[in-house]
Amino acid sequence: MYNFTTMTKTKVDNIQRNKETVLYYWLIRLIWLIIFLVPLLFDWGLWLGTADSFTLVRSVVWRSLVLLLVVLVALENWFNSLSTRRHPLFWLAGGYVFILLILLPFSLNLTRSIEGAYQREMGVLTFLYLLLWVGVLVKYLQNHFTIIKILQAILLASWAINLYGLMQSLGWDPFVWEVPTQWRIISTLGQPTFLAQFLLLVMPVNLYFSFWAKTKVWRWLGRGALAGNLACLFFTLSRAGWLGFLVGFSWLVIMGTRIFAKKRRWSGQKARLVLAGLILVIGTGLGAIGVSKSVKPRLNIWQSHSRWLASSIKARLDVAQAAWRAIKIRPIVGYGLESQEDVLVRFFERDWLYHGDLSRHFNRAHNWILDKLLTGGIIELLVYSMLLAGFFYYNRRNFSYRPLWPLPFLLEAGVIAYLVACLFGFFILASEVYFWTFLGLTAAIFNFHSLGDSPQFNDTRFNKKPMKILLIAAIILMAAVQIKYEFTALLNDYYYRQIQREYLRGDKFFALLDNFSFIKTGYHNEYYQRRFVDLVSETIAQSRFLTVQYAGKKALWEEVGQMPEVGFFTSLYKAHGLALLTQSSTDTDYHYGRQLLERLQQESPQYYWTYYYRALLEKNAGQYDLSLQFIAKARSLLISRDEYVFEDKRRQGIMDSAFFKLDLMEGDIYLAQNKEDLALGAYQRAMANPARNRQIYHRLAAFYYERGNLAKAIEYNQLAWQRYPDQFVWPYMVAVLYDELGERQKAREFALKAQTLAPQDESVKELLDRLGISSSSN
Repeated sequence: MYNFTTMTKTKVDNIQRNKETVLYYWLIRLIWLIIFLVPLLFDWGLWLGTADSFTLVRSVVWRSLVLLLVVLVALENWFNSLSTRRHPLFWLAGGYVFILLILLPFSLNLTRSIEGAYQREMGVLTFLYLLLWVGVLVKYLQNHFTIIKILQAILLASWAINLYGLMQSLGWDPFVWEVPTQWRIISTLGQPTFLAQFLLLVMPVNLYFSFWAKTKVWRWLGRGALAGNLACLFFTLSRAGWLGFLVGFSWLVIMGTRIFAKKRRWSGQKARLVLAGLILVIGTGLGAIGVSKSVKPRLNIWQSHSRWLASSIKARLDVAQAAWRAIKIRPIVGYGLESQEDVLVRFFERDWLYHGDLSRHFNRAHNWILDKLLTGGIIELLVYSMLLAGFFYYNRRNFSYRPLWPLPFLLEAGVIAYLVACLFGFFILASEVYFWTFLGLTAAIFNFHSLGDSPQFNDTRFNKKPMKILLIAAIILMAAVQIKYEFTALLNDYYYRQIQREYLRGDKFFALLDNFSFIKTGYHNEYYQRRFVDLVSETIAQSRFLTVQYAGKKALWEEVGQMPEVGFFTSLYKAHGLALLTQSSTDTDYHYGRQLLERLQQESPQYYWTYYYRALLEKNAGQYDLSLQFIAKARSLLISRDEYVFEDKRRQGIMDSAFFKLDLMEGDIYLAQNKEDLALGAYQRAMANPARNRQIYHRLAAFYYERGNLAKAIEYNQLAWQRYPDQFVWPYMVAVLYDELGERQKAREFALKAQTLAPQDESVKELLDRLGISSSSN
């Protein structure tokens, strides 16, 4: 055996009876670091103002660390190669990844299926990395002491997750997330359901340390982590998480009693198990009592029929029905990984609107079985079921390994709880890394349980040394290129978010576009194309805030129009921009937009936005009667207040906003048709809407001004100023109107107020001069 350096430092090395090489030493510690870091990595939107639940940062860092791990494996095998230990569980995992590769040609979107969607990062590449990860664990975790080190990393990571989650429950979160974090905590995972799934996986490890650790320090650390897990699980208010916990805990008690009864080891083991169960139940009860007064109103979703409809359960049932209809069309091979978004929208139903979000497009079926059927059909589900069966089979074989008893038994309960919770959710990267870690641990335990509890270093250097040098050099080069590729994606994401934040600040927005050349090539290209198209559409819609002429917007849109249509929503965003740019029915924008929207309406006949954008397109093209027809169709898809009363103010606001836009557009059309009474009625409906914005004040003020009713025009400008007190345009318009009425004193009063808000505005200065007030002296 060849060792260039031998590490003999601690008592642990003597216990292990193993002389570790430097590379092997750091390889094990890198595995430890990966397991510790994966759940803790934040989305860097935190540093840009708002964080989300997307996983790009976590994915990039994890993949890069796995690549570094592969480099260490290659170098370590150059000096000291461990004996190769294959395990059927590893080959089952490899078979599952192989099936995913075989199914790629059937994908609706090959690029997304390979790289993964920006929001979830669960493409074929991710599963290839997971397979590499399991392979390293199986090869290098070759005694129960290294297993304990890995479990310690899981324990410490769960401590960090717990502490941040409890800070959120107390309202001490230093960061701003997309969703409130005090009532339903999310810790570092991004969503309450994601946190619940993760906690279900780490609870068995913490339970193991709580009662079976060799030292008191680790036992108390385990108990503290377990108590924190329970508290955080409660504060997630995740029904799926609690259902998974109850099923897993019931399995733990029932099977534990059965196993201990067979082995007749009731004295010590039963007492520990019963004590663990009591701690779980008592901790849960105390947590519920402690917070029941503050969260009870939010937990009671069964109070009325309307709350049942508004709940996420109803939404999940609707999505499941849509998923099932899609599965029946392609039951064998599915639609490809990460394809659910474009598939489910085709089966959009009006009932989806009951949970309130008109813009909602699900990228998961919210049931892992349905997701497997959607992405890979019966073939993928069958192979994945074989992988799960292999895990449970070999995990049971590990029950007889005394040094780690009862860890395999606890892991089984945790995985069952995780799978039950995911029946009402979906797999995410952080939880999947831990689940595949458990696959690797199970295979590793079985290997050294069967073959011996110590690493076997063999000098297996190739006879042809240059070939080995070339192989290792190739591995290092490929890893370096891929790591650069990963971090380029991170840099691109940073630029994109800057553009997204600044797009309403005209000059800065277009200056930032110089950094946006990566949208045509590169990692996650599809995501940035889609979002950039949407961003340009919004920029055109907000043109009154920009110093950009029609020609400039047109040129920008031509660049966007050359991007390929990679999915339903990219086409929808394009149609939005085309509708905004259309000026007549002879425009090429009009014909292109009409073709897009007709196709989208065929694909998803119940999707609100396709009809709204079609109405906008026809209105701008002067096809008023056709536009009114699509307004009526869009309105028929909405749910009136008489049908349903929302319990969530945000969701009600989304619905109100949809009605407001339709009423406003309808009023504009009637006004263009010289139907003043109908136009005024539509404007007044929009004015009564809680979601009204500055546009309706402009419309009504202009409506009355053009008809000579200056008093009414002044009234609506003053109402607008009350709602938007920091905008100078309203007192400016009031001053102009009073000047036309001949009331110069009031005109001067409001002109001075406008000057206070915009002292450098040229139009305000001109008005002051016309009223006989020196703008320089004020």
